[in-house]
Amino acid sequence: MAELIVNIFMYGDGTHVNSIGWRVYEKAGIYEELTDFLQSRIHHDHQSARREYLEKPIPWRDFEVMDRLNPFVGALTANGIVDENAVFCMTPIVNGEV
Repeated sequence: MAELIVNIFMYGDGTHVNSIGWRVYEKAGIYEELTDFLQSRIHHDHQSARREYLEKPIPWRDFEVMDRLNPFVGALTANGIVDENAVFCMTPIVNGEV
């Protein structure tokens, strides 16, 4: 059975996160296969991801604390982009580099 899997990207400079992006797939497989697939797509996906800019940049240190609460995953779920059972891979992109 196909699962929703999502590459999520936090874009920023050396100091702040200023936008978030995501790329959604439907793919069958076990957890390790799905995460391996997402990781294999990081370099391509971060360049073509759907992207939303934050109203106010967030310092990376603050984002790392927030990330533990998964607010961005919650936002994607709340907006019907994915469901709570989706498999996610979150990757920081700093100055355009993974």
